[in-house]
Amino acid sequence: MKYFKGKAWDEITREERFFCAELYFRIKNDINRFLEKFQITSGYDYKVGYEVCFYRDILKEYDLDNYSKKYDIEFSLKRTFDLVLFSESEIYLFEAKCQQGFTSDQLDKIYKDRCYIKMLFEKIQEERKKDFKIPTVKIGAIVSDKYYKNKKVKGKMNKIFCKTICWNEIYELYDKNEVFERANSIFGK
Repeated sequence: MKYFKGKAWDEITREERFFCAELYFRIKNDINRFLEKFQITSGYDYKVGYEVCFYRDILKEYDLDNYSKKYDIEFSLKRTFDLVLFSESEIYLFEAKCQQGFTSDQLDKIYKDRCYIKMLFEKIQEERKKDFKIPTVKIGAIVSDKYYKNKKVKGKMNKIFCKTICWNEIYELYDKNEVFERANSIFGK
């Protein structure tokens, strides 16, 4: 497009949802490739979710719409997770960044999500008399290697995330797809 200086939208956007959508479809088509490459617990039957509005949707599913108000819990019903791997025993929440890094406030909220999800499942079991094993919640990050190379950033992230994946690793995994190379290269731009 001339109005994009001869480029396509894929070459202009810096929105991480775009890159996560591309990754979601790759994972959905061959989840084992992703699990093996990034050494995510095997032996579980994982399903992948994209832009998961977890709290809002699980509360609606169990008819607990007023839960957060009733118990004065801090999570937002609009809170979304970029990518999620669901299994009976584990939930991997992945937060992604491309053009920028995480703020301290974002990292604090991400850290609290593990506790909130556990509390929510406990409340479902208590109020709805549901019998299921509460899954372990793990939190991962998908970021540019340029961002993750910073020792201070790496130290903070390693305290919160059990797994950090860089976009350039995803680029290598998915046959050097230029979309993922771009996700890695736009940090700070």
